[in-house]
Amino acid sequence: MFVPGFWLNYGVPLWAAKIFGHVFSYGAFFFGFQIVLQLTRSPLAACLAMIFLALNTSFVVWNVSGLENALYAFEIVTLVYLCLLTLDRLSWQVAATAGLLAAASALTRPEGVVFALLWPSAVLFRTIGNGTLSAAALQSCLAYFVAVAVPVIAYRGMAFVYFDTLLPNTYYAKGGPSIATVLGILLLDPSYVYKGYDLFRSTFIVKGLFSFALVTFALVIFAKRATAPLIFLVGASALALFTYVLLPTDWMMEFRFGTPFLVLFYPTLFSLIWLAGASFPRIPIFIRQAAVIFVILVFSASSTLVHSIRLNEFYDKPTVPFAVVADLFGDRFNRAAKLLGVEQASLLLPDIGGTLFYSELEIFDLAGLTDATIARSLRKDLASLHGYIFDQIRPTFIHTHGYWALVSDLDAGVSFREQYIPLRESVDAVASASAGRIIYSGDYVRKDAVEGNAEVLARTKTALYGPP
Repeated sequence: MFVPGFWLNYGVPLWAAKIFGHVFSYGAFFFGFQIVLQLTRSPLAACLAMIFLALNTSFVVWNVSGLENALYAFEIVTLVYLCLLTLDRLSWQVAATAGLLAAASALTRPEGVVFALLWPSAVLFRTIGNGTLSAAALQSCLAYFVAVAVPVIAYRGMAFVYFDTLLPNTYYAKGGPSIATVLGILLLDPSYVYKGYDLFRSTFIVKGLFSFALVTFALVIFAKRATAPLIFLVGASALALFTYVLLPTDWMMEFRFGTPFLVLFYPTLFSLIWLAGASFPRIPIFIRQAAVIFVILVFSASSTLVHSIRLNEFYDKPTVPFAVVADLFGDRFNRAAKLLGVEQASLLLPDIGGTLFYSELEIFDLAGLTDATIARSLRKDLASLHGYIFDQIRPTFIHTHGYWALVSDLDAGVSFREQYIPLRESVDAVASASAGRIIYSGDYVRKDAVEGNAEVLARTKTALYGPP
């Protein structure tokens, strides 16, 4: 999606990220609106659900931050909408479209493959309700599975041939779910329960929100209002919450991996509230309406309070701004290479997103997300990591800081000080505190790149950092 922008101008993808983020966010709003409308027949309920979603800090922050969240949210909420249509009527065209969306979500994020279960679940719901498996159901299933399989198998086949693995580097670099993780969730291990509850209560600060949602769901089911679609929607939200708990804990703020749950939670909650308000015709309508209005007002006050604070906090201290990375590690090291006269220079560092947009150097990823060898050795085999860095790739420049200075522990390798000298270096307080010993971090350059150029090196340092 970004490639045409690069063809036009290097500044275009930065704006494209914002444009894509907004377009897919509004797409998620549209289909989220349709989901609530499908269940409640109330445009007001649908509008309220989308307004609350639009005011959620996590949704706002990550959907327009240039990451995959907006695309991922759009794929999943659209897939759920198609599943609700399938509960009413089978169509191979809808099935094929749902299959393509399921494939897209699996390729957008690795755990997205879990959502491929949604459409078959909708068909199962329909089949159980009808008591028979029709020819149309079999035809639709075939269309769905072909639409899922072809893109996923083609992409994974390419990945296996090109990268020699079916799993992405992120699995090796960050870790992934294990059997123990799944069992821990199923057995309600407190740490996993709290992680899921933390995301759940991040939407509002209303105490007893989970109990309220559970009781409301029970009342609506008891009243037999929109039973199959509502059960399916609650199940889809639960699947999204399960997937979030399954993932490794993210170091970034504001529930970056929780987007699928959030885009399904608000339609589910407001469908429940609206259906509950209309479920008991013997109660006078003004009492039912007053109860619904009261609940919405409480949620409004709660949402305004919690999200205004969180939005301001994130605005003041955003997570690793793109422009900062581009300036510090793209433009700055471009200048360093030119000032030193280094040709075919390379750079090893952990922040590569903004760097790759603007760097003229060959980039190696110390975090391992785009480097298979580092992904498999970082935090696991320090000797192999150092051998790869100092004996194989031998980067011209190295930058470390904080956590990455700790886990790479370059000074533990004899070759580091033999091959590199600091451009700028200091004791890293974060890494040192974690290690219980002094660990340095900073910018480093290979000795053989500056040997005999002490004057040029000094001018380079002054140009990069100012007078000593």
